[in-house]
Amino acid sequence: MGTIEPVYYLRNEHGEVGIPPEPGLPIPEGSTLHEARSLQEVDSLTRELNRDMRERFYDDGYATQMLDRALGNPIETLMEQMKHPVSRMERDVIPLLIQDLENLEKERRQVYTDVRFYERER
Repeated sequence: MGTIEPVYYLRNEHGEVGIPPEPGLPIPEGSTLHEARSLQEVDSLTRELNRDMRERFYDDGYATQMLDRALGNPIETLMEQMKHPVSRMERDVIPLLIQDLENLEKERRQVYTDVRFYERER
């Protein structure tokens, strides 16, 4: 079995994993330094990081809520405008815009597949 350079990572008191940006930096209070010394351990760590990222992406609606408050929710704005369209063109175009925005939202939910940590195939 081959050897690899150890991969260092941190685990805080809540069990969350973090990768130190640079070796030798002080360990944050409440965290402990760990190392993965085999490909199996690195794979396990990678799967855990990916799972955590997906959970945060899907479960943490806080950022979306704050953006909606600051910028307004475009879909809600268009739906409100659709109740009282000022022209036939507006009545015809607004549903198409809403559909496009909903499709963009679906694509945004898939972002994690493009930014996740690399996992080796088994």
